[in-house]
Amino acid sequence: MKYVSLILLSSILFLLPPLFSQGEEKDTLVSLLKKEGEEPFKSKSEFNFPADIQEQLKDYRKKWVRLTNYEFSGLHWKQFIVIYINKEPINYVKNYIEFGRRYLDDDEEEDEEDTQGEFIKYPVGTIFLKEHYLSNKGKPDLAISTTLMIKKEPGYDPKNGDWEYLQFTKDGIPTIRGKADNPAVKINCSDCHKNMAERDYVFATHSILELKEEKKK
Repeated sequence: MKYVSLILLSSILFLLPPLFSQGEEKDTLVSLLKKEGEEPFKSKSEFNFPADIQEQLKDYRKKWVRLTNYEFSGLHWKQFIVIYINKEPINYVKNYIEFGRRYLDDDEEEDEEDTQGEFIKYPVGTIFLKEHYLSNKGKPDLAISTTLMIKKEPGYDPKNGDWEYLQFTKDGIPTIRGKADNPAVKINCSDCHKNMAERDYVFATHSILELKEEKKK
């Protein structure tokens, strides 16, 4: 059935917190979510940022939309990441669903023409913020850094989607900042993201959100 595998995956992600919080698994959940209680993502962020970008990122945990839970990422130095977006989260969700249609749906009877939808480009001003945590015995541990992708005005870097890449230590010290062809950006970020050009250079392979009208704003 169309989207079956994708819907099941989304449902499982949505149910993980309540399932783990039952009975003797509650201690495991608290450990998994570090030391911030059962709603860790609503607490004040432990990450800092340089003065020139602080206002853009102010209270992102409260004001932005969180797209994922902790996701282990081999592409991000085998760390756990949590992803937030500042605007139009529905675009990410639609791209996530289209990713599922193209690459996860195993319905061989579906017409090829019907499976080829369109990925959506993100509007200028879109910011993806990823919190990074060290992995300790398969669980998220110390907060270590943040990475950002900021959609700039057309012409900033047209060959690479007009994205600016940034990385900061937990204390807000810049370690990477620039266009896709910046050597540090290229090695650490854009060499992988360029493979996702069809998805506007954003992987969109994890989501805890449902495709509902109230998620559009």
